[in-house]
Amino acid sequence: SSGINAEYGGIHEDRTTDTFDEVVRQEVGRFRECVSNHTLHYCCYSSENNPKVRVWIGVYICFVRDWLAVFPRDQLMAVSLEDYSQYSQSTLNRIYQFLGVSKVDQGKLGVFLGTAKKANKRPVNERSKGDMRPDTELFLREFYSPYNSEVARLLNDTRFLYKK
Repeated sequence: SSGINAEYGGIHEDRTTDTFDEVVRQEVGRFRECVSNHTLHYCCYSSENNPKVRVWIGVYICFVRDWLAVFPRDQLMAVSLEDYSQYSQSTLNRIYQFLGVSKVDQGKLGVFLGTAKKANKRPVNERSKGDMRPDTELFLREFYSPYNSEVARLLNDTRFLYKK
């Protein structure tokens, strides 16, 4: 739900935690309705989606399946945004090792990481609205849970269960 949290407040200036909760529940309902009438793949990629919050973005299983249909598992490395955000330097070192390329000088890497813009970080002017309501976060965790379980199973990696 971190990607969804980053969208909070980024679409409508007047969004509050209450209106965000309302919009999230509405969009999850639309997504569930889509899945009841179409394939999951269709609902993740449909151009008919014109949502207020892009809930399908966090349905990673759609995208993981597509990548695995093209590439063997041993040629893919999945990295969570949370890992990259918390452990940027070590995550990048793991990526370099996976790709078989030389590590970047740790000093230069530290300078780069210190100046790089962090992904999915709400603008300062949006942070005053507060964090997502706990019930909204729980609702999203429950919505994404079966999809995340499938990602964790396919990748054999429990980090993608996103347990708090």
